[in-house]
Amino acid sequence: MPDTENGYFDDILSSGLSAYAGVKSSTATSIPDSISHLVREERMSTLRAWRIHLEISVRELSSSSGISVPAIELLDRGELSLCLWMAIRIAAALQVVSVQSILATECLVSCRTYNDKE
Repeated sequence: MPDTENGYFDDILSSGLSAYAGVKSSTATSIPDSISHLVREERMSTLRAWRIHLEISVRELSSSSGISVPAIELLDRGELSLCLWMAIRIAAALQVVSVQSILATECLVSCRTYNDKE
């Protein structure tokens, strides 16, 4: 279990810091400050934060990713967890976002949720 007393979660969730995702490498994946703010302060889901940052609608993302509008809406509201295959399709549809960036953002959401439960 990560140690919250030593600021582990604060470091990951801090705006402007790199978040780490265990995706076949240990390199840092940078998350834009606006995404970090939306996830941490505005309590948004990973998908909604990236959509707002990139100014893309639910329907546009659905059309380009092949994921249904209802599934995108559930992800957007945080009612459905982002899985790897969806992250891959979304990253491919957004074209400017790597799978690692999306998964790193999802780690922010997971850490935030973990802290909320304590």
